[in-house]
Amino acid sequence: KETWVRKTKLNFATGEVYFLDNQNQELVADNGTVKKIAFHIKGDTGITDAVFIYNYQTAQVNNKMVNSYLEQLNSGKYQLLKLCNRRVSTADSMFGTLKRYYFADEIKYFIAHNQKTEPVKKLSKENILVYFPVSSGYSEWVAQNKIDFRKEEQIISFLDYYNSKN
Repeated sequence: KETWVRKTKLNFATGEVYFLDNQNQELVADNGTVKKIAFHIKGDTGITDAVFIYNYQTAQVNNKMVNSYLEQLNSGKYQLLKLCNRRVSTADSMFGTLKRYYFADEIKYFIAHNQKTEPVKKLSKENILVYFPVSSGYSEWVAQNKIDFRKEEQIISFLDYYNSKN
């Protein structure tokens, strides 16, 4: 286990981690070598802006292990994880004369708890609260704070509150 502070890039299309070494040469880390990346975008303030974890526990999509980086959106016993798969897609231009190529993002979410990583079909109240044993006791807090479970930021607010009480 080593910790490095390096200028780093994460390629969402290939899953590769690029970093600058001590001589400012760009290198690519071997696949699976880097287990966790914490980005500090606003300089060395000590505040982590984004955390990515490689192959977090047992995350699966369509019964296949995820061999990519998952973004850890909050900390605590219950965590919301986000997988962003960037793929090259094609579309026909007007009248089908040319093919247009572009990057398209496929986003999947997971709830991590008790050493498990469960996929979330769709961001909704029913799909999120199914993973919380005593979530019915929080319905008043959810209503009072007008939590919309279709929005990532509001799910994170709920998870932070839930984790602080349990």
